[in-house]
Amino acid sequence: MVTLAPAAPQSFATPNGRVIAQHADYSLITADSPAIAGETIIVYAACLGPTEPNPAPGEIPEYPAQTAGSLTVSLDRSAHEQEWINQVAGVTPGTAGCVPDVTFEPWAATPEIRVTMADQASLEGVILPAQPSPDQAR
Repeated sequence: MVTLAPAAPQSFATPNGRVIAQHADYSLITADSPAIAGETIIVYAACLGPTEPNPAPGEIPEYPAQTAGSLTVSLDRSAHEQEWINQVAGVTPGTAGCVPDVTFEPWAATPEIRVTMADQASLEGVILPAQPSPDQAR
């Protein structure tokens, strides 16, 4: 027996558990080039459910398509307010992946990042290399 869910979000991660994400200039976020609090980043995820419009079976779309459901992103188990998640979350043109753009304010240097769609969440333990902004008081 197989149970089907409307979404089963998963972020893409490296073998050492770091999320695959990019700065706004499309350079990779790494331990040597961490995300800085307050910047907008691109996080790659899959299985976020249906999109609008929904591509035909087997089609890799050449147009942007937005996810049809409610997407949340959590850092260290704190859900981000919806306005921090860019409404272009959806299929990346020319690929089969989904990308939520997120502006964040991490409290930890390497927060755990989770993507949730409907009542399904990505795996625990995936971290985002990040640091506070230089002017952020702790």
